[in-house]
Amino acid sequence: MKIREVIILPQVRNDLAEIIEFITYNTSEENALRYADELIIEVEQLSYLADAMAEIPSKTLSQYHPLAQRLLSNNRKWCIVFHKTEKYVFVHKIIPSSAVIW
Repeated sequence: MKIREVIILPQVRNDLAEIIEFITYNTSEENALRYADELIIEVEQLSYLADAMAEIPSKTLSQYHPLAQRLLSNNRKWCIVFHKTEKYVFVHKIIPSSAVIW
């Protein structure tokens, strides 16, 4: 199993902030922060899971990188968009899974 360094691009931090804001508005800040922490853990797991993700062509994912792949969040509501190189996993975006067009 190959281990790569996960690089979280700035847009992902904006995505997390928007998710936190939305959940805080609808439930509580505590729930939002716990949810964001869980998403961050899932993103970090790409360090060893990236090779296990299938390479499936997608119009939506290719907007972020020609070799973009996805990891669905545990609750399947979010799509973590990334691409990998020999040493790194670059996380480009977190989008609603329903927004992905194949």
